[in-house]
Amino acid sequence: MKKVHLEKLICVECRSKDLALPIILSQERDEIIEGIIECASCSIRYPIIEGIACFLRPQLRTSEIQAYLAKIPPVTTNIEI
Repeated sequence: MKKVHLEKLICVECRSKDLALPIILSQERDEIIEGIIECASCSIRYPIIEGIACFLRPQLRTSEIQAYLAKIPPVTTNIEI
């Protein structure tokens, strides 16, 4: 996922456009390979896995996505590794 696409996305839960990238775990040039998108309005977190943002409501997520999100600690500031 490219960072510039973030401004075109909305939260599927609350419809807010106030999304952030608090965690970037892996990046190649301007492409985010692994990370987290977080909604500032409702605090829902959406993973970026293998360059694809997974915008599924929590009740529709697979166990693999739930396990991925469980490994990522909550953050209060942007973190890039």
